[in-house]
Amino acid sequence: MNRDIKRQYTNKLLEDLDIVFGHILSNRKDLLSATNSLLDSYETLLSGDYPVSFGNSDGKQSVLLKSIIELRNELNNFQPETNGYRDSLIGIRTKISNLATEIDIALRDGGGQSDNSTDELAPDQVENGDNMITNEQSRQSEFDDQLLSDSIPTTSSLKVNRKDFEPSLSVSPVAFVSDDCHKPNSSESATNIGQNVMTKFHHFELFQNKLQFSKCYLCNNTILPLKTYQKCTKCDFILDQNCHQKIKVEWSILACKPILKKKFALNSNAIVLLKKCFCQIEQRGIEHRYLYTTNNNDQEACKLLDKYLGPSNSAIAISKLNINTICAMVINMLKRLDDSLIPSHQWNDLPNFPVCNQWSNEEKVRYVEESISNGIAAIHRYALAMFMIHVKHLLVRNYSSHISKQILMDVFAKHLIRCPDVSENDNKQMQIKIFNVQADIMSALLNINIDFWKRCCEDR
Repeated sequence: MNRDIKRQYTNKLLEDLDIVFGHILSNRKDLLSATNSLLDSYETLLSGDYPVSFGNSDGKQSVLLKSIIELRNELNNFQPETNGYRDSLIGIRTKISNLATEIDIALRDGGGQSDNSTDELAPDQVENGDNMITNEQSRQSEFDDQLLSDSIPTTSSLKVNRKDFEPSLSVSPVAFVSDDCHKPNSSESATNIGQNVMTKFHHFELFQNKLQFSKCYLCNNTILPLKTYQKCTKCDFILDQNCHQKIKVEWSILACKPILKKKFALNSNAIVLLKKCFCQIEQRGIEHRYLYTTNNNDQEACKLLDKYLGPSNSAIAISKLNINTICAMVINMLKRLDDSLIPSHQWNDLPNFPVCNQWSNEEKVRYVEESISNGIAAIHRYALAMFMIHVKHLLVRNYSSHISKQILMDVFAKHLIRCPDVSENDNKQMQIKIFNVQADIMSALLNINIDFWKRCCEDR
């Protein structure tokens, strides 16, 4: 590998590292991770398939490698919660800066010793007067892409410098190696080393919080209900409006890791049985008022049911957003289901909750009856009975892959409770919390096996 090109790549890494220097004092774990990634790139550059030559100083490379390993271990063991973490960060920054300077000096010293034999083309590399890419250059292109994939992504607000690369720290972090950076005999095959970076940008869109628990990825502040926030459409990255506007450089260097869509498979028989259960709907009275009232009215819920659970959509590709929509629709319909769908004598079939795993059947029944008669903290009988049966399936056959069994049991040990009206402001946070518990439970119920739904219909 040509030393000049290797030096250009290292200067590119130094520029990226300089971006991290500007924000490392903000005490963000992701910035430390980005710095760690850069150190990995340096280590690869020094000890990989294309080791850097440091002239006659044979021990210099091992010293730098040892410094890199020690610094990376210090980053991995960094505890931001400890006292004096700011001084620790300043010390880490100083070490990285000194290390980067040493690497740059070593590369400059080594770069002065040119090896002309590596710049000459073999006869079989020339065809019809045009110079072809050597095998070494082809391997280097793959190595370049690997180095760049380990580097931190940059935001589109930073100007891309497409001019000839100059070995200076004033060049933009997203600089490209132009054709002139290669030897004249290989200009037609120059590789754009930034081609993989552009695919890692976040794509933000404006969303409104629909009474869900969401936190800003940077400041960790809770996004209040009905407030707007920015969310990446390809990953789970969430920012409040403040951080999105004021800390753009900070979040822009964090990689976007897209979430693959999952298949939500329902065969036609399961869809028919689901619809049979959902058709057993009666007008709910005051005594059946249940948890939080969703935004969907009855007609909208039926339309959603037809849309997502129709026979023509037996296998539906859904995103995380669609899962929440389906859960909200199912919750809205289950609120109005008749309690007699599952006989009340099954209430004593409680799963092994941590709070009652040693209870007798009589104690379990008494506990359920007392909870039902306890006003605001009353258990909705239908939801409890359905959940108890479903937990048995989870424990025995593990039908659901979306929710942890232990989390389900721990959360539901407190039971689904009936909350006051939305107008009572003091209870809004509790309503939001319970609404999320509902969503988790209904997400599991959507994955229940077909035999259970069949038994529900037969009991009716």
